[in-house]
Amino acid sequence: MGSSNKNNAEQGHAITSLRQHTLRYTFIIFVVIFFAAVIHYLVFSQYLHSLDHREYQESLERTAQNISRSVNFYQLLINRMAAQPKVADMLNFANKHQAQSWAVDMQAIVPDVIGMALFDKQHKLLGDSEKLRLSQSCLGDMQKRLQGIPTAQPPVHHRIIGLEHYDVIAPVHQDGEYIGMLFSSFSLEVIERLLDDLAAENLRYRVVNSTGYMIAETSGFNGEIIDIYKTVIPETDWYIEMAVLSSRENALVTSLLVSNFVTFILVSGILYFSMSRLFHVVLQDFDTLGWLIGRIRSGSQQDENPPVTRLKETEGVMRFIQYCTEEIGRYQRKLEQESTTDELTGLYNRRVLNQYLEKFLDLANHDHTSYLVIIDIDLFKEINDTYGHDVGDKVLLYFSEVFKKNCREADVCTRAGGDEFIALLVDYSKQDIESWYHELCRKMWERIDQYNLDTNYEIKFGLSAGCTLIRNNDLKSAVLKRADEALYKVKASGRNSIQCL
Repeated sequence: MGSSNKNNAEQGHAITSLRQHTLRYTFIIFVVIFFAAVIHYLVFSQYLHSLDHREYQESLERTAQNISRSVNFYQLLINRMAAQPKVADMLNFANKHQAQSWAVDMQAIVPDVIGMALFDKQHKLLGDSEKLRLSQSCLGDMQKRLQGIPTAQPPVHHRIIGLEHYDVIAPVHQDGEYIGMLFSSFSLEVIERLLDDLAAENLRYRVVNSTGYMIAETSGFNGEIIDIYKTVIPETDWYIEMAVLSSRENALVTSLLVSNFVTFILVSGILYFSMSRLFHVVLQDFDTLGWLIGRIRSGSQQDENPPVTRLKETEGVMRFIQYCTEEIGRYQRKLEQESTTDELTGLYNRRVLNQYLEKFLDLANHDHTSYLVIIDIDLFKEINDTYGHDVGDKVLLYFSEVFKKNCREADVCTRAGGDEFIALLVDYSKQDIESWYHELCRKMWERIDQYNLDTNYEIKFGLSAGCTLIRNNDLKSAVLKRADEALYKVKASGRNSIQCL
């Protein structure tokens, strides 16, 4: 019964190989290329026969209207900006620095803008012309326009390579009164992009201003030209030229048919050969990925020189698998760290203390002198109540730093919780413990004194410590209880000292 279900499943979902998929899609691509070649021939032939002079002229007029609308769009944009109350407020109340800062901010916001600036009603520039990207040509043309002297419309400036632009100005009014002017310049790349979008295969455009400067052109303007059309761009003194390249219709139609057929044969052969090679390379890289996954699954370390992949995509997958492995390791280490360390101070937490205490109990059974010391920060609640928990946290951090530096590498420093800390000290005498405690107090006082000096605070504190010798056959609970009792005696007797039991 199970075998029958399995056979039915296999019949319902046939499994094909990579080679079969390659052959199938290669054939589909062959068909697509063939029909694309045929369609290309038919469409292009019809296109060559359908174009005439009237269509060329109409196309040019439409292009000129599109350029005019693009120029007017930026003029309208500046007009709307000039009508905003913010601009009037800048002219009325802002100083030159504020006006310049506003204009620089607008340069980063307005699309395709090169420079922007505000002028007061005496036509004085509010800001530094260099920082506002205003050339002397811009300022000169603007003054001519304000004085009624005929100038290019719109003015074009191209002395600085890479910053070619045309200027737009808009008056600023408030309550019907003229109070200044908003100036802006826009990159000629706007016109360049528009021409590139409009260019056809056998048509080339270029836009020229009244001085003969070429504002923009499509690539390949120079070539064998059979006719040129020209018209003025509305509302400007620019004009646009359209060159019709020689199509050599009869020869081109024949050559197009032959070239399409030859291209189809060549592309088909190259495609088949390429797909076969790709199939071989993909299988090799699949074997490499299988090797890598097998190594990861087994948990063994990777070789220093693993097999090299031949495809960038496969190499990316391999790097991703290695990255995931490293991330998993980092995540595991992070979880381990979070489970063993105190979040605020970075010291070991109580869980680690219990683990190390077991080891210190074993050391005591082997004649090592070890002590457990509980340290409590006196007046810590008053610090929190007086200066806030942020300052309290700083005190805990300062103590943790001093605490850790005062311990040796063989010692264990932990935070039990709140303002209570526990140290496990190995191979110390009672006198060594007292010296260790006093050195800890001295370093902590130095740290807090410096903090008080920096902040003008008057933080007062003390360190109460209870310690106990870890004895043979001791229990953890007994050790902690004796240290707690010693700490309690210190608290009861006035704090800021150490007591050993």
